[in-house]
Amino acid sequence: MSQKPQASSPRSPSAPSRSPAGRDDAAKVLTASVGEDARNVTSEAVQFATDIADKATQSAQRQFATGKERAADTIGHLAGALRHTREELATDDMPLVNDYLGRVATQAEGFSDYLKKTSFGEVVGDLEKLARRQPFLFVGSALVVGLLGGRFLKSSPPERTAASRDAIAGGVEAAR
Repeated sequence: MSQKPQASSPRSPSAPSRSPAGRDDAAKVLTASVGEDARNVTSEAVQFATDIADKATQSAQRQFATGKERAADTIGHLAGALRHTREELATDDMPLVNDYLGRVATQAEGFSDYLKKTSFGEVVGDLEKLARRQPFLFVGSALVVGLLGGRFLKSSPPERTAASRDAIAGGVEAAR
């Protein structure tokens, strides 16, 4: 019987060991590497989410500041109109109406001043306090504001897009 000699292959230092101890070491190194990569990816994702949240907060604060100024001016004008109406109706026939108009105008001016002087964070904090103290009032107010806002948006004319302006312009030129 002839025996074939077994070929021995030289091991390179970078080749993984086939012994159980070598496999365990390789698994530990791989596990540590994967764990570190996972921590890095998680850290990057958290940083990305934090950046997005910061940008959204800044955008909301800018939009709130702009809207707040417009709302304060509008409410101030409303208070002036109520005072003017009160002066126009200043007769002895309707003292209750005059008194009511004066109170509403004073409240509107106070709210307008509050909006002008208060920051975004303070308004949010005040709304949170109101919601905790009087939840039914808060929810009812939110419902009324939502209904009025929806009504306002429905009554405003639709914004014309560039395509509709071009179609209208094309129709005008065709009629010439």
